Amino acid sequence: MATKKKARSAAKRDTVRIKRSRWVASSLLAVSMLAAVGCASTDSVTPAASPSTAQVDCERTRGVWRAALNFCEYTAPESPTTPSIRR
Repeated sequence: MATKKKARSAAKRDTVRIKRSRWVASSLLAVSMLAAVGCASTDSVTPAASPSTAQVDCERTRGVWRAALNFCEYTAPESPTTPSIRR
């Protein structure tokens, strides 16, 4: 009879210990999640220039807009070392 009481009390202590550790773990998880949400930025990230604005700027400066690459290509001026063909 005494061994059954000891076994029950040991099981009860283990149950309390498990519940306490679950409570601590869930509290730490909740606090860390709240901290992450609190530190998150509410401002949306906007690009420096929208593609349409970049395209307009490219064409204004005599570049060729490559829409597939989202890139403005400029023709290089003639290099002094490149022989120019004159007729």
